Amino acid sequence: MKPSLFAGTVLIVCGSVLAQTPSPVPSTIPGDAFDPLNLTKGVNITVINPTIGGDANTRRAFNLNVTTDSATSNSNFSDELGEYINFDVTNGQNVSGGLTDAKKTFFPLLIKGTYTGAGQKFVLGIQGYMYGMGDSFLEAPYLLFAGGPISGDEGDGLIGVSTLTQQTSLVKTTITSVPTQSKAKTTLTQSVKGGPGAQTVTVADTTGCNVNDWIVAGQEIPSGTPNLEAVKITAVGVGRITGVFKNNHTRGDTITASLLLNLASTTYFGQDRVLVNLSQPSYSTGKVSAIQNYTFTGSGTSWAKNMVGGSATNIGAIALSADDYSGAPFNGSGAQGTLKSWYQIKSVSSGTSLTIHSYSTAGNLDYRGKGAGSYIIRPAARVLRVLPGVGVVCETSTATWKANDDVELAICPYPDVHGFSYNIAGYTPGGNYRDFFTVTNTGARHFSGAGFAVSGQPASLGGNADSDGFTSAFKARGVSTGLDLAQCSGVAISLGARGDNQGSVSDNAGKIIWPNRYLMPNTTWSGMELHPTPNDYLRFQSSNYAGTNKDVMIWTGNIQGGLPTHIDPLASNQLTATASTEKALVLHLQPSATANAFEIQKNDGTIIFSVDPNGKLGGPTQEGLYLLRRVTTDATANVVLTTDANAPDSTNQLVMSNNCLCVFDILIAARRIDAADYGAWRLTGAIKKDSNAASTAILGSPVLTTLAAPSGSWTPPSAVADTAGGGLQIRVAGAASETVRWVARTVTTEVTN
Repeated sequence: MKPSLFAGTVLIVCGSVLAQTPSPVPSTIPGDAFDPLNLTKGVNITVINPTIGGDANTRRAFNLNVTTDSATSNSNFSDELGEYINFDVTNGQNVSGGLTDAKKTFFPLLIKGTYTGAGQKFVLGIQGYMYGMGDSFLEAPYLLFAGGPISGDEGDGLIGVSTLTQQTSLVKTTITSVPTQSKAKTTLTQSVKGGPGAQTVTVADTTGCNVNDWIVAGQEIPSGTPNLEAVKITAVGVGRITGVFKNNHTRGDTITASLLLNLASTTYFGQDRVLVNLSQPSYSTGKVSAIQNYTFTGSGTSWAKNMVGGSATNIGAIALSADDYSGAPFNGSGAQGTLKSWYQIKSVSSGTSLTIHSYSTAGNLDYRGKGAGSYIIRPAARVLRVLPGVGVVCETSTATWKANDDVELAICPYPDVHGFSYNIAGYTPGGNYRDFFTVTNTGARHFSGAGFAVSGQPASLGGNADSDGFTSAFKARGVSTGLDLAQCSGVAISLGARGDNQGSVSDNAGKIIWPNRYLMPNTTWSGMELHPTPNDYLRFQSSNYAGTNKDVMIWTGNIQGGLPTHIDPLASNQLTATASTEKALVLHLQPSATANAFEIQKNDGTIIFSVDPNGKLGGPTQEGLYLLRRVTTDATANVVLTTDANAPDSTNQLVMSNNCLCVFDILIAARRIDAADYGAWRLTGAIKKDSNAASTAILGSPVLTTLAAPSGSWTPPSAVADTAGGGLQIRVAGAASETVRWVARTVTTEVTN
């Protein structure tokens, strides 16, 4: 085929930047399957405002249309290519770290896009519409490598390092001059349908409108649905102006003067971003005391629409000191100085209330920065057009802008960022829907890295950086199995926390969390911490598999510390017992020849031993160990010792079950706190309780043995049946003006019907 030139403004340069006329290309050559175009120096193509394509919605500089019915290719596993680039490199250079630093970089295809204009921007779009049967793929990268790295290399990979980053330097420049501004101030008297060509529209008044003026059509407050635009007037008539209106406008939309500025540089400028004036007077009185959604509340402020010279539709921009970032790469000066988050102000409703503009792809308008505190407000304006190398056309501004003013093109403080997003869909139930992302090592060597790795340490950058790189490294929603692990030769899950009292890694690195529950290592305790909710319980259930080893739990070592509150399902009570029928903790032990005794300690010192030959919890035979105590300061008689040293009630005494016989053996020790005096006794006996509390009675006469007699006039302890509460009371009495601490270790042996 013969090459054809574009139907736009095109410059073809072969071998240099000077135009050269290629040799005539014959239409056909006998014996050849194509029309040859042989270029020895290359081709340079420059296209300005291309018009290829009959659809004005899709203009392009180059069309390559290929149609094939496969009639010219072999009937085997053959290829039909729309375009083939064969780039042979016969010599290169790859030296570094010595006397020479030189590396050649080769690209068979390099695509670069530089976008100053606003809009949806892509560097490469790949689309495939595959309606026939057979394999369907969008890409098939294949890399065969045989070389190795030298100094400065990055290694071998399917794709080089991909970087998605917010701009890493400030865009600061200076106003070189302020050209004559338009004086337009009118409204449209008709609706306008936006388009690529110039339109003549009617306005209420053309006063101040001149040819070559830049005006703003539809000046408005900042929003997520902007419609204002900059228009250059190309003609003025009676009640009419002419220009290219790209957007739709309604009757009554304003026509106002744009802010036209000549700048020392427009490098890195972008359309629709906000230009902040750093030289003109600012406002920073008081502080922002609270933020609710996108509303700032001030303390000691006198905010107004014109506080920095602005108007109702362009008040200015505000930056909070809490949002300032001075870590790398903004830890220097000039373009690498502190990054401030400039938000346009939408409205001021009072001297202490204003709203700011923020947005997300989901339409969320809320402020999402670091919070309230000190602030600064400066004049600002949206850049509606960039005039490369010259300056900018901005929205209407009533603030002062002068030559030699320093300005900064703000980096948008509310980007909505994501990395890779994939959608996958299938609908017919008979399909085989396999792994979406598969990594298989088909080689002979172990990769020491991870199949999938996520990392990030923003805190290491300093300067008000966040502490973590990601909220979650892996997230699963709406799946059958959240994490499927098999054939792991080392460990299935490795967590970073050590929990070994070394404190080298945060315990949170080993934390496993459920709603209101978690399991984590505890460095202080040198072990693990299980944290349930108040209504949770921990169940160990034996296996149903055949065999003799059906241990529910094998425990070695010591148990130390308290137990969380928990429900006893038999007594419907909390872990801290509050009645005689309640149990602080119940363990079930089937009796056997090798059964060991076991003990449970309450926070008041109570220990209960219980074994039921019928396999029931809280059975008819029980032994208890109780620690009773009290302090006396006078000679009050019949002071009852209790488990919590408080006055006796139904929760702190030895309350018996109905139809119970209890044999007790009690050791009582007493000591003055304010002087050296001591007493010790042993008290043994028996007590019974039949069907109710009133039937409680001491059996026989308790035996009291004095082990150490006090010098003071203390009343020896006595065992008394409590017919009101249905239990055993140990009563004592001290002496006037003497502070005595009493403690009684009480051992009971109990049997019930």
